[in-house]
Amino acid sequence: MKKEKCFYLGKIVKKYSFKGEILAKLDTDQPQLYENIETLFLDINNRLIPYFVMASRLHKSNLLRLKLEDVNTESEADELLRKEVYLPLDLLPKLNGKAFYYHEVIGFEIWDKAHGKVGILKGVNDQSAQALFEIEYFYKLGPQRLLFVRYYPRYHLAFL
Repeated sequence: MKKEKCFYLGKIVKKYSFKGEILAKLDTDQPQLYENIETLFLDINNRLIPYFVMASRLHKSNLLRLKLEDVNTESEADELLRKEVYLPLDLLPKLNGKAFYYHEVIGFEIWDKAHGKVGILKGVNDQSAQALFEIEYFYKLGPQRLLFVRYYPRYHLAFL
């Protein structure tokens, strides 16, 4: 499986038991949607490796307690610590109305109603309190630099 066909779900943050159980911190507002996953992918040396989930359940807020097939000891669980967790894009919940996932808008042109084309959306940094759009800014001679703009629906930015 390629990363382009997957979405980032979270990261393995801690061992849970001496039987190889691990805790994954989920990067989602709805962790309950992922409580019954059957398979997941871990990024190991820049390759997505599939793991079958033998058991899972929510643990506290955004932690998912996982028992993976063929991970039966503490030392095997240690090898998975700090690995990123991915799922196929088709497991993303459908959104309603004008809502969108950030990965869906990468590459879109950003326009200001008063000033015209601003640039191209290159990425979204959602690790801060508010999501920041990374925009390759255009000025008379072409691309100049990246701007970081807070996303507000009321701003006059349009995706075309």
